[in-house]
Amino acid sequence: MKQTFNFLLMLVMVATVLSCKKSEPELTPAQKIVGKYNLTASTGTTGSITKDYLLTRPACAADDISEFATDGKFIISEGATSCTPPRSFSSSSTYALSPDAKTLTITSTNNSTGVVRTEIYTVEELTNSILKVAGDSPQTDPNGTPIVVRINATFTKI
Repeated sequence: MKQTFNFLLMLVMVATVLSCKKSEPELTPAQKIVGKYNLTASTGTTGSITKDYLLTRPACAADDISEFATDGKFIISEGATSCTPPRSFSSSSTYALSPDAKTLTITSTNNSTGVVRTEIYTVEELTNSILKVAGDSPQTDPNGTPIVVRINATFTKI
């Protein structure tokens, strides 16, 4: 009888240990954004005209990698397919995610000219694997007229 009781007690203990599952801690937004991404959707809208930027992107640029590093650097690099001639990524960029994870600011400095450009995006979704942003980008049309293009972009973590 004692052996049966000990066996049952040990069986209950093993079942209890096996049923306990470690829960992974929830990542903060600052932790979620860190990583390497591919751009998987990108559109630009001016007035009533929307362009799919992925359709017009050369194949050698379609697999570029965007990285949000832990030190606040934003790095764009060639993917597996290189362009001919190779492209020069001639700017240094940083990013800042607001504490409430609703705004993403990317600041780029052209290494050749020193011109600084700041882009502010609304974060529409941030998960462990997806980053969706939207924002207005001041640009110039082919006639030299200043316009504002509404950018919507989806990045998927690789």
